[in-house]
Amino acid sequence: LGISDKAKKRRKAWLKNRENKGERERHTRSITLTDHQCRLDTVYEELITRYALLVILCIGSSFLMYLGVFIWDHWIADLSPIDDAINVWCIILISKRSNKMYHFMCYPCNWFMKSLCIFRMNVGMKKRKSQFIEESIMNTATMRKL
Repeated sequence: LGISDKAKKRRKAWLKNRENKGERERHTRSITLTDHQCRLDTVYEELITRYALLVILCIGSSFLMYLGVFIWDHWIADLSPIDDAINVWCIILISKRSNKMYHFMCYPCNWFMKSLCIFRMNVGMKKRKSQFIEESIMNTATMRKL
């Protein structure tokens, strides 16, 4: 059974369209994000910020508790239930179900942590951009010498 000319043309057009679409998607991925990717990016940003903030709080409170035990001896060990309560609250607040409670209790710290992360990302991107520019200048200088 042979394939008719009409079917061959449709198949060829479909394959060509698919190839062009793939090239466009690859090109647009490097330039912009789709709406879905933007939503995922904000969700992941929020989760990473929340996790980093709460883990730093847990580790910091435990470190201060153990440091206090070594410096001021045993009378501060009676305050260890406070450290345990802080750790339990952090575990509860990591959950997405406690979103309203997290934003009520931790909004200023969350805002500060998110700003710090965004600042750090921008500094890293500027650094990479300047390194890329320096490398391209060096490459063009070596190419001119040749």
